[in-house]
Amino acid sequence: YKNQPAGLISYSSLDLRNRTAMLSIIIGNKKFRRLGIGQKAILKLEKYLMDEYNIRKLSAEIFEENVASLNLFNSLGYKEQGRKIEEVYRCGKYHTIISVCKFFNEWY
Repeated sequence: YKNQPAGLISYSSLDLRNRTAMLSIIIGNKKFRRLGIGQKAILKLEKYLMDEYNIRKLSAEIFEENVASLNLFNSLGYKEQGRKIEEVYRCGKYHTIISVCKFFNEWY
């Protein structure tokens, strides 16, 4: 962002048969958060995955306490598809992971 790295976005678990993938994003530098960078990056990645792989479903996993990220994905049309209760141990406690997804049609 403005010639400075703001974070990282990637996709994984690309399944061409089922036309699905997983999305991961982090805006690591706090001064770049809440500027719309994450939203723009996700929209660009969605378009890329649709154009290149005809993806029909994109998923992400978010820590339950990461309200900003949950709000971002909700604003982009992602819906909760499940929870992994106390799945990850970090910083002295277990964290619940919320799985979200978005379906795309051929008229993206």
